[in-house]
Parts: sequence; structure tokens; C-alpha cells
Amino acid sequence: MIDTDVLRAFIIEHYFLSKKVLQNPDEEIHPRLVDDRGLIELLDFVEETYDVRISEADMRAFKENFRTLNSIATFVERKRAEVSQVPE
Repeated sequence: MIDTDVLRAFIIEHYFLSKKVLQNPDEEIHPRLVDDRGLIELLDFVEETYDVRISEADMRAFKENFRTLNSIATFVERKRAEVSQVPE
């Protein structure tokens, strides 16, 4: 399982939030926290940190894939599983 504390720390640091937010990994990430530029930065962070590629389809399902810390962790695990199942 992906460590949601890493995601939480990035969001808190990057968006200058109180350490009291997102203590529960199932707490919804409020849409006003992440503007368009912040969205791109969050996607870049996830791609670079977890070595996954985010497709246009993944971005269209942003509300589902990036709603909570746990949903981001589940998304990353699913992307990693997809890569590991690709025949060489």
C-alpha cells in the first residue's frame, strides 16, 4: 500500500495548509485547495514520486482518482499493476 503520509505532506507543504487537514486518508480533498496550476503540480508529483504515467483518461476521472489520499494511493497501485502485467 502506498504511504498516504507522503501525499499528505506534499499537499500540506505545497499548498501551505494547516497540519490539521487531511488527517484521515478518506477525508475529501476540497476542490478549492487545488487550482489548475496546483492540479498539474499534484499530477507531476504523483508521476515522479511513484513512477507512473497519468493518461488523459485518468485525468478525466480526476474526481474519482484524486478525491482522497486513499483514492490516490489506490490509483497508483492500479497503475503499477497495469504496468507489471504488460508482456515484454
